Parts: sequence; structure tokens; C-alpha cells
Amino acid sequence: MKDILHDYLQLINATDITVNDVLNPSNLQEAQKEFLANPELRKPNFKYTGDKNLSAEVLQRNLASIGQITKDLGSDTRLNAAQRQLLELCLEDNKNKNQLALSAIHYRDADCQADQSAAAVDFYNYNIRLYGIDNDIPINHEVYPAMVKWYMDQINPHILEREDDQRMYDSLVEALRNINWQSASLETIYRPSESLMQQYTAIIQQHFGHIFRYIPQQAEYTAQEVCDLINKIIQTEFAGKTKMKAVVDTKRTNMSVNQIERIMYLPTRRAKGPYTYDVVKGVVIGHELCIHIYRSIQYESSGVEPFYQGLPGYSMFEEGQATGAEHSLVKDYRIAGILHYIAIALAEYSSMDFRQIYEVIKALDFLSQTKPNESDTEHQKRLAASQHLAFNNTNRDLRGTGELPYFKDLVYYNANCRFWRYFEQHQDQPDLAIDLFESGKIDPSNPTHYELYLKFKNGEFS
Repeated sequence: MKDILHDYLQLINATDITVNDVLNPSNLQEAQKEFLANPELRKPNFKYTGDKNLSAEVLQRNLASIGQITKDLGSDTRLNAAQRQLLELCLEDNKNKNQLALSAIHYRDADCQADQSAAAVDFYNYNIRLYGIDNDIPINHEVYPAMVKWYMDQINPHILEREDDQRMYDSLVEALRNINWQSASLETIYRPSESLMQQYTAIIQQHFGHIFRYIPQQAEYTAQEVCDLINKIIQTEFAGKTKMKAVVDTKRTNMSVNQIERIMYLPTRRAKGPYTYDVVKGVVIGHELCIHIYRSIQYESSGVEPFYQGLPGYSMFEEGQATGAEHSLVKDYRIAGILHYIAIALAEYSSMDFRQIYEVIKALDFLSQTKPNESDTEHQKRLAASQHLAFNNTNRDLRGTGELPYFKDLVYYNANCRFWRYFEQHQDQPDLAIDLFESGKIDPSNPTHYELYLKFKNGEFS
């Protein structure tokens, strides 16, 4: 039975795609340079001709294969109910990913307004299926203006000493005039209580205290030192249990874990700053190793890939769990993904184009960090950084079309909410740590995921 399951998973994996890779433009840097140099350009002149920009024909072949596998599943009596349930879940996810990517191509290549409108509807619907909450748009109508207010409250217009900054502020206020952010309540933005964070920290320390003791006490670390630390922990604590390893990467600017390749990438120059003690404790160990990697290692030897590579939709919980660990360990909660949330909402509800969203995000980021008596050099450095951030965020939030909102990056805020609310509801559960850390790459708040986990523990995938 296990061999049959593995064979089906191999067939299904052959139809899987990384949606972001397919939707990312192949000329990002050139398009950004042109866009920033020409204020009249409403959106970047993106191209999608790279090796990872799969063609419509490839996506359609994937969908045909998914249809055939689904048909074969229906008549295969060798599978038990649990195996069939897992395979059907993976097939549906792959179908939605291929359809989303295909709808982006149809939107870009449409010859008439009717075809483009139909493609936009498809893009929206598959967005909801992949990244929605309870089959609905994952944007809260009260939270969105509150997030705008949160940023606007960081801006002091009285210290805007340069005429260009004052004009930027005036344009920002005008762009946001219909959002009614002034009367929004910041209380609608979810924040876990301090006591809840302390309780989560205690559970993490109880479960992983021995791992944190590996961290040497020093102010900063090189990427190679952090890499050596991770590999030492893996080789000592998980010897013979995993192929996971850490490597230093000279091109990336953010840490990431590739669950399929079993590699943790550590950038030599981290975009968010050096590897300080708190970064190593909270981000590298707490966020990446104790959550993203540990939850995977427990099921790696099972051979049932979804349990160690991730059941469809698992990140809607795990990203919040990992970020929650990061924040709790260093006692510094930060609301995640605010600018992504705002950008996607501006596209969805205010019908803003790429240029308009870019200008709003740039202004919010730049003006909220303005300080009095700033030097020209520091001013220009901050402006360039805000331009870069705003362009990258807007590209991510309109990924694939440069026009339609792409909901994936709402996960940063929504996953935090999902995790902390789950933790709050289950904080007195005796086996909470088991569900959080030992249940594989699942979302324990998702009834289907939890049902599959229990079936796994009962030996139904053996």
C-alpha cells in the first residue's frame, strides 16, 4: 500500500509548480530601472520569458495529467480511504496552482476586453481557493483602514523640512482620501497579549531549551558561523534522521528553507541586518530551525512527502507559528505584513494601478521614518531604500499581471492571527506542544489536516 501511495505522489509531484516562479517577471531589474526613471509609466514593462515562466501548453498538460490521475484514483481499489483523501487534497491544490498561473497568462495575452475580464475572474477565484479564508477574500474591511491609520500615525508632517517631502505627504493624503482611515480603530489589528507570548515562550523553551544552549554568547556572527552552528545542531540532535543541511548563499538577501531540496539558505548579506544574538536566537533557531525545519524532520523517514514537505495550505498556520516563536523569544511583537496588506487592499478595493500603489507604499515607508535635521546623504539613502521596497512589494502583490491583486502575501498577517487565536483557544490543552511541534507540516486548525494527521498516527499510511 505504501508503494502505491508513493507512486501516486510521484505522479502528482510531476504536475506541481511553484506559482511565484511562474508568475515572476524575467526582466525584474531592467523593468524596475525603467519604471523608477520614468514617472509617466503606469506599470513596469514586465516580460515573462524565463525558464521558470512555464508556457500555457505546459500548464495545460499538467492539468490534463491531473484529470487523468483523478480518474485513475476513482477506480483504484488498492488505496485505503486515508491515502485517497491525502492524494485528492494534493491533486486539488496542484490543479488550483496550475489554473491560477494559466489565468495570469490568459489575462496578459487576451485579445479583447471580454477575454481579459473572464481571465481576471478566473485569477480571482483561484486566488481565493489557494489563499482565501473560508472560501472568501482574506482581507478584513476594518483591519485594512486601521493599518493605513497605523502608518499615518507614524508620520509627523510638522518635521517634513523639504518641499519634495511635503508634496509627497500631500499626495499621499489625497490618494487615501476615500479610505476613511482617520476614524479607524487600531484595536481591530490583532495583537497577542503579553501573557500569551510568555506562555508560548515557556512551551518553546521546554521543548527546545537544549537547542538554544548551542548558541555561543557574542554580539554578532558571520553567515558562516551561523551555518556551522545549524549544521552542528542538526548533526548532533538529529543524526541519521534528516538530509537537511545549512549552506551559505552569496546571492540571496533573506533566509529560506527549501523543504524539497532539504537545504536552509543563509545569506552572507542579510537584507534585515546582521546576525546579532537576538536574530540567531529568534529568527535562525526559533523561527527557522524549531518550526520550519523541526516540524519537517519528524516525518522525513516516513516517505509520505506531504507530511514533511507540507500539506496544501499548511503555511497559513506555520508561518504564524514561526513568526510567533521569533517574536516571543526576543520579547518584541511586530505586526507582520502591513504594507502587503495595504497594497493588496488598494488594488482590490480602490482599483489603484501599479504606479498609484507604488507611490502610496513608498510614501508610507519613507515618511514614517523621517527624522528632523536629517542630512542630505541619509535622506537620499532612505528614499532609495523606500523606492526599492515599494517596487518589490507592489510587484509581489500584483505578481503575474502587474494589475490584478495576488493574495499570497496576505499570509504574513493572516497566519499570525490564525496561529495566535488557535494558541489562545488551546493554551490549556495538555498535549498542545505535540500538536504544535510533532504533527508534521500541517495546519492543526484545519480539520482536514488534523484528521489526516490522526490517521497517520493510527498507521493508515503505512
